[in-house]
Formats: sequence, structure tokens, C-alpha cells
Amino acid sequence: MTTMITGQAIVRSLLKHGVDTMFGIPDAHRYDLNHAMHGCRAGRRS
Repeated sequence: MTTMITGQAIVRSLLKHGVDTMFGIPDAHRYDLNHAMHGCRAGRRS
């Protein structure tokens, strides 16, 4: 079993469900999600 942060789990789940575009206002509460999105650019549009 791989240990991952919450943001990584969210990004993997979104990609698994076919989500390729996200938008929002970055703030301190989304830092791990932003880092996970940056680390998983394959299959995602910027």
C-alpha cells in the first residue's frame, strides 16, 4: 500500500474519473492539492 497525502489521493481519483480540467483560487488550504496537481501533469490540461 502506497502512502500519499490528501492532495495526491484527490488528484488520482479525479484523473481516474476522467477529469482533465480544474479551476479555482489558490490559497493556503489547497497547497497539497496544488503540489499534487503539479506533480501529476500527465492527462491534465493547464
